Amino acid sequence: MPQAEVFADIHCHTLLKYIQNDVVDIWEPIGRPRILEKLVGAVRSTAADLKNMAQGDVQIACIALTPPEQKILSFQGSISEKILAEFSSFLSTLPSDKISFYQSPAYDHFNQLNKEVRFYLGGQNISKKIKLESTGKKTKCRYVVARNFADIQNVLDANKDNKSERIIALVFTVESSHGLGTGHLSFNGAPNNFNVSEELILRRVDALKGINSPEVPAWTHSPLWMTMTHAFNNEVCGHAQPLTDLFRKILDYAEPFPPEKIPPKYQAALNGGITPLGKKIIERLLSIDAESLARADRGKRIHIDIKHMSTRSRQDYYTILDTYRAANPTDIIPVIMSHAAVNGKPSLNDQGFAPADLDSEWENSDSFNPWSINLYDEEIIRIHQSKGLIGLIFFEPILSGKKKRKGKIFWNEEDWAELFADQMEHIVKTVYNTGAADKKEIWDRICIGSDFDGTINPTDKFAASDQFPTFKKFLKRFLNQDRFNPYRDSAEVDELAEKICYKNVVEFLRRNF
Repeated sequence: MPQAEVFADIHCHTLLKYIQNDVVDIWEPIGRPRILEKLVGAVRSTAADLKNMAQGDVQIACIALTPPEQKILSFQGSISEKILAEFSSFLSTLPSDKISFYQSPAYDHFNQLNKEVRFYLGGQNISKKIKLESTGKKTKCRYVVARNFADIQNVLDANKDNKSERIIALVFTVESSHGLGTGHLSFNGAPNNFNVSEELILRRVDALKGINSPEVPAWTHSPLWMTMTHAFNNEVCGHAQPLTDLFRKILDYAEPFPPEKIPPKYQAALNGGITPLGKKIIERLLSIDAESLARADRGKRIHIDIKHMSTRSRQDYYTILDTYRAANPTDIIPVIMSHAAVNGKPSLNDQGFAPADLDSEWENSDSFNPWSINLYDEEIIRIHQSKGLIGLIFFEPILSGKKKRKGKIFWNEEDWAELFADQMEHIVKTVYNTGAADKKEIWDRICIGSDFDGTINPTDKFAASDQFPTFKKFLKRFLNQDRFNPYRDSAEVDELAEKICYKNVVEFLRRNF
């Protein structure tokens, strides 16, 4: 009988489509087969659903709670709202009535965030028997939402040599801070009541950290981290461009292109920095603001995931970290990018923190995707030094330049695995080139951050969680290549694969959860 493996994924949206579609059976995948996905450019079937994760031996998953951004459903032009809602429903698999609600004045980001929490917590007692490759038989499967590392360890211990039950530990994270109560639309020019005051936002941050207040009850399961922004101006911090030219032209709140034509009211969003409100949110999440430091109970620290932040916002964030560390040298706050790829560029100060992120730049790249949404070399070093995490994303366009993938119509597992190997080689080489004494520890920073079911278009192969065991086989094959000789001994390959597939996540959680 095959031996059960262990995998961890630090960024996925396991029950997002179930929440949106009011699905009762949370253990059955939605929307298979995947025939139309390449045509529509968005995933219509689930990839990180509970069944896929169980069959892929995923025992730890960091779940991104993601209230849909109201602005992502607003379109340019005069097409009727009904037609747009139906079109959006086809692309995203969200019901058209839900889309219409999200476009309405009644939609509240924070209320939706809490609805997601209740949905996950309410499903912990629901189990199902699923045939697992690693057990060779139908096995009872269930999940628990972890409060801390002790809960994680209990799950891992319970799963050892257990052929009768499989448990998946889910860890809450939040994508993004608009879920606190910012970034709503303005209807008929009037202020949106769901864009709440700074004071209430900070009370909501406290609630996420487990601190109760008259305004907001404390969460029982605090998130491990939060991203600050996503694809639109949320008045917290600037974002990196995530959209191609086509979608910029369709979406009303996507900044126009080229950059010099951005209207003044949007200039603080795309490629902008952290706002005064954003700085207060970040410091409160990390428990390093004056009010938190003065408290006996600071609540749980919620880390910052730098994904989607603009280069300017990321630099602003690093300044916050460096300032704090200068006064608190023993409290090292880890830098995390949960669903990441590298861009191959050395400096975060890309074109004066105002990178164009042109479609043509991506299309003509025969190496990495050069856009600023990806990691720069100096950030790889910072993540390494702070004992952070780089979760490699399983998103086709982000993994490489488009030109690199031209010339082959059908890619097999080895072709796709090579893109991940290229990412890992660049990450470890970057740190080894610094000559740091602890350079070998860069292998402790790399893990999986798939972004499955975030309505992305995944790689053709390794397109769902149940394919992680196959991915691991190809990962070991590439780690055995000569190009990795300067960075590891051949005898270490199996252990490095274990680290990347789950052990690095376990150790990070042990230190930080």
